[in-house]
Amino acid sequence: MDVFQLEVYTPYRLFYKNEVEYALFEIVDGEIGILPGHSPFTAPIATSVLHIKEKKGERKLALISDGIAEVKKHKTVILADSANWPEEINIEWARMAKDEAEKIIEGNNFKLDTEKAKKKLKRAQTRIKLYRQMQDLLSKAGHA
Repeated sequence: MDVFQLEVYTPYRLFYKNEVEYALFEIVDGEIGILPGHSPFTAPIATSVLHIKEKKGERKLALISDGIAEVKKHKTVILADSANWPEEINIEWARMAKDEAEKIIEGNNFKLDTEKAKKKLKRAQTRIKLYRQMQDLLSKAGHA
């Protein structure tokens, strides 16, 4: 099976670096899947769940939040504002952040506050989505 190098960086750490069969995430224009030998491009990424299939077949999920992706033939680099594994997500904090962001948006505050709240809401919703996806996978694995 062909593979390529995937690297994910945040301002604070090297989040992930490994050979993978594919990576799937959202850019601002929609969802994109990267396979070995993909045509090169650079694009802004959206807050989304990053789906990874590693060389040995293991699948991983992670949250990536805003940034840029550079895809080359044998290497993809994602520079994200933040990245988290499902086990790093505090679901109660994510739910609180979601509620706070919704209140700001509903309150018709200043445009800048509303735009920040929309980004905060997207991050919180994605964290909750990732948390739920992992809970579903764990419950299915427990029943296998």
